Amino acid sequence: MSDIEFATSAEIKTYQEKRLHEALGYLAQHSPYYQRLFKSYRIDINKIATLDDLVKIPFTEKKDLQLFNNDFLCCPKHKIVDYITTSGTLGDPVTFACTEQDLQRLVDLFLRQIVPAAVGEGILTLVSDLCFRAMIMFLIILRIL
Repeated sequence: MSDIEFATSAEIKTYQEKRLHEALGYLAQHSPYYQRLFKSYRIDINKIATLDDLVKIPFTEKKDLQLFNNDFLCCPKHKIVDYITTSGTLGDPVTFACTEQDLQRLVDLFLRQIVPAAVGEGILTLVSDLCFRAMIMFLIILRIL
């Protein structure tokens, strides 16, 4: 759904639940971490059909990302085109491997945020965050080109 921000609440919920089902299937097939988690907690992903069902899955915490980082990887290593690392402000940093598709999704999300911010209310509160994001997106777009 390309214009999700203009959809009704019911349409958004339907879209989210469809994407949830797709994501769980993908994780069960490609992620060693989630394969292990689903097995150890006896989670049948086919029984997770709604957003309310998400309570059946334990939270993934920062320590999980730090301890089992490679097990979250869901693609062959040759598809990784960049790494993004958190600042580590509250502890050790976490690194995320990104594919070309991941970077494009970041650009798309950024564009969905900056356009409404540029024309909507509250622009002054968003400027510093958006400037930082703009710098990151600019560097990503340059790399893509």
